[in-house]
Amino acid sequence: MKILFSPIGSTDPIRNMHDGSMLHITRHLRPDEVYLYFSHEMHAREKKDRRYTYCLDMLSKHLGKTIAVHPIVRDDLIDVQDYEIFYEDFKRILENIFARTAEGDEVYVNISSGTPAMKNALLILSVLGDLPIHPIQVVTPIHRSNYTDENVDDYNAEEQWENNYDNTADTQNRSEEIHPRNLTSLVKVAIIKKHLDAYDYSAAYEVSRQMGSQMPEPCRLAIEQAYERMNRNQVTVSQIAKKTGYQPMPVTKTEECASMEYLLALQLKVKRGNYDDFLRGLSPIIVDLFDRILRTFGGFKYTDYCDQDKDGNIKWSMTKLDQTPYLATLQNADNSRHGFSYGFVYSRQLKELILAFCTNDKLKKLADDLRMVEETVRNQAAHTMLPFTDALIQRWTKFTVGDIMEKLKKTAELVKLAPNPQVWNSYDDMNEYIKDLLNKYFVFN
Repeated sequence: MKILFSPIGSTDPIRNMHDGSMLHITRHLRPDEVYLYFSHEMHAREKKDRRYTYCLDMLSKHLGKTIAVHPIVRDDLIDVQDYEIFYEDFKRILENIFARTAEGDEVYVNISSGTPAMKNALLILSVLGDLPIHPIQVVTPIHRSNYTDENVDDYNAEEQWENNYDNTADTQNRSEEIHPRNLTSLVKVAIIKKHLDAYDYSAAYEVSRQMGSQMPEPCRLAIEQAYERMNRNQVTVSQIAKKTGYQPMPVTKTEECASMEYLLALQLKVKRGNYDDFLRGLSPIIVDLFDRILRTFGGFKYTDYCDQDKDGNIKWSMTKLDQTPYLATLQNADNSRHGFSYGFVYSRQLKELILAFCTNDKLKKLADDLRMVEETVRNQAAHTMLPFTDALIQRWTKFTVGDIMEKLKKTAELVKLAPNPQVWNSYDDMNEYIKDLLNKYFVFN
């Protein structure tokens, strides 16, 4: 025997002079039994005019086949968007159906009728459940969402049946059984998209790798590229770009690229709420931005007055600073009781150089604010075990995390590191590119 389980939805039984999903699957599957699942709203319509059972009766006569119809009524079911309710209820119903089947019987489920929660519950049961059910979907006659200009309350089932184009001999079969492998891919692709929305590229990449040959090469490369970008492996990102023709990084010149991608990675930490990591990552980019301020608006590179020791560390040079206008500023900036020691370069020293020699007042204020944030957060963090919340950071610095990120962005724009405001959306743009690729290769109508 063939047995069909179908929720009842708003386009059943007939809409726009074509079968709804339930009736269409029944027409071409020709099951021996049909279980109809009614919510309160759908059952009220059935009680009013018998539209669902009437059309099934007429189809049974049209096919010359007896079809047993079993209504399953849930009159207390008002909230039809709760996935968990349907998952558990559908699971119990299908287990009861299987308990009454004989060897060789096949059970099919309609995953195109009902609310999104109903469809998702049946989809998950088809993929992850232990029951050997066959999911069937139906493409709409217009191959897009049904329009709903008909009055579903003023419904004449007899007239709908008589005017149904699908009763003609040459009607197209729009139903299709979805194979488990494709369903598994569909679920995994949906999971990847959720990871992209959360900027969790490690998880998205891992799911992509698990799919193996089921993941098309262009999609796999795009997800790998995003993963490598998150890890700031610019060389690998550019190597993949040569294969695919897509470069997600808005700045590709080596020196500027490293700084820009570091800033964008910090922005991701803010979006994901990783405030601890965001604050710990401030010092390197603040030094980098301060260097760019001095080069662009101060007229010099601080590294021109430094030496590099055998370990690669940059330190102030006594000989190079001698007789320069910068030495007095550095001496005044050093809070050490031993005076300026010509040691490592610190952001507090660069800030003082900016205040003394920078010609841009906006950048002076930004540098002063960013240095205050860096110093305050570091000192406070050394004496607290509390998590870094936005409220706590604002109490310490007078700025929210969003404010701090905006100051970094504004500084990057003023020193021409960020070529345009659109660069701050580049991770979202990359996500949309990957999603479009996935939609292209994983089309389930």
